[in-house]
Amino acid sequence: MNKNLRLSLIAVVCSLAITACSSSNKGATRYENLVKNKTEEAIKKAEEKVKRAQDSETAKKLADLEKKKKELEAELAKKQNDNADAVEKKEPVVVNPTDKVLTAEEAKKALEKAFKDNGIISGESKIISLSGSNATINDTKLSISNIDKNSTNQNLNTLVIDGHSITLFDTDAMKSHLASTYNEEIEGKIFDITTENGKGKVGSLPRKSTGSDFEHMRYGYYTDKDGKTSLFVQGYLTPTTAAQTGEETKSPFNYWDASRGNNSSPQPLYSLPVEKVYEYKGTTFYGNGNQYAEYATTAYADFDNKKVQVNVLNTTGENKLTFGGNINNNTFEGTHNGIVTKGAFFGKRASDIGGIFYQTEGAEKGNNGVFGATQQNCGYSSCTPIENKNLKTFEIK
Repeated sequence: MNKNLRLSLIAVVCSLAITACSSSNKGATRYENLVKNKTEEAIKKAEEKVKRAQDSETAKKLADLEKKKKELEAELAKKQNDNADAVEKKEPVVVNPTDKVLTAEEAKKALEKAFKDNGIISGESKIISLSGSNATINDTKLSISNIDKNSTNQNLNTLVIDGHSITLFDTDAMKSHLASTYNEEIEGKIFDITTENGKGKVGSLPRKSTGSDFEHMRYGYYTDKDGKTSLFVQGYLTPTTAAQTGEETKSPFNYWDASRGNNSSPQPLYSLPVEKVYEYKGTTFYGNGNQYAEYATTAYADFDNKKVQVNVLNTTGENKLTFGGNINNNTFEGTHNGIVTKGAFFGKRASDIGGIFYQTEGAEKGNNGVFGATQQNCGYSSCTPIENKNLKTFEIK
C-alpha cells in the first residue's frame, strides 16, 4: 500500500479512537463501530486507488508493447519490400547469340506471317483495329505472333506478350513528354520499359501535341526475367486506297487529347500515298540473343516504284546495314543483301514505318532487329516528298 495512504489511515483511526475514549461506554460502542466502518471504508478506497494505479501501469506497459509490435511489423514490411525491390531490379538472364542461323527461305517463311491487317473494329463506324506483330528468335526458329483482331486490348500504348500486359506509355509519361515540346532532343526519343518481370526499349512519341510523328505506331523490344526477348511493332495501319470508301477510316488514338489526360477523340487516317518518294528517320534495335544496340536509321518509301529502303547507320553516320522490301498495299517485304524483312505503314498518309528483319548472310549472320521511323519535312496537315531520289534500281528479291 502507498506510504502516504497508510499514514492517512492511521491518522483517521487514531482520531476516532481518541473521540471514542472520551465518550460514555454506550457511546463508546457506537464510536467503535464508527471507527471500524470508517477504517474499512478508508481501506477500501485506498485499495481501489492502488488498483487504479496498477491498472494504469499495466495499460501503459500494454501500450508500450503494442507500439513495439507495430515498429517490428513496420521493420519486417520494409525488409520484405527491400527484398521485392531486389527481385524487381534483377537483370534478365543473359542469352548468348544463337548458334544456328536460319536460311533466307526459313526467315522469309516466318516473317511473311507478320503484320496481318485487322481492319475495322466490328460494330464500330470506321474505327480501325490495333494491328502489329511480336517476334521471338531462338536456336530452332523465328516465331511470329500477330495481334488478334478480337483482342480486348486495342490500346496503342499497351503491349501484350504471352498474356501479360506491359504499359509502354501512361498518361503521366505523355504529359511529361508534352511539357518538353520545344526541346529538339525529344524528337524520336527512345524510352525505357521497366517492369517487375523485365525491361526493354520503346519508341516514340510525337515531338509536338499537333504532330503526327510516331503518333500511331510503337516499336521496340522487351526482355523478360528469363532472358526471352520479343521484338515488336504495333499501331493503327494506314488505310489503302482500295479500302477507302465512304466515311474516312479513323484511329481511336489522339495524342492531343491523351497527352492532356483526356479521352481520345477519333481522328481520320488518310490513305496511303500512290506516288512520290518520302524520307523517314528513326531508330533500329539490332543484335542477337537478348543483347540489342540502338542505331540511327534513315528509310525511303518510293510509292512510284513500290519499294522501301532502310539504311541503318553506324556511329560515324555511314551505312552499317541496308535492306528493304516491295510495297504491297500497307505492308512491304523482301530480301536484300541476305537480310529478310517484313514491315508496314502506320498512321495518316503512311506517316510512320516499322518492321522486323533477320540477317542470313555475312559476318553478323543470325543477327536480327526491329526498326521504326517517321516521315520528314512535315507540316500540320501533310509531309513534303523529297526530290531527286528513287528506288528504281534498288534490287529486292
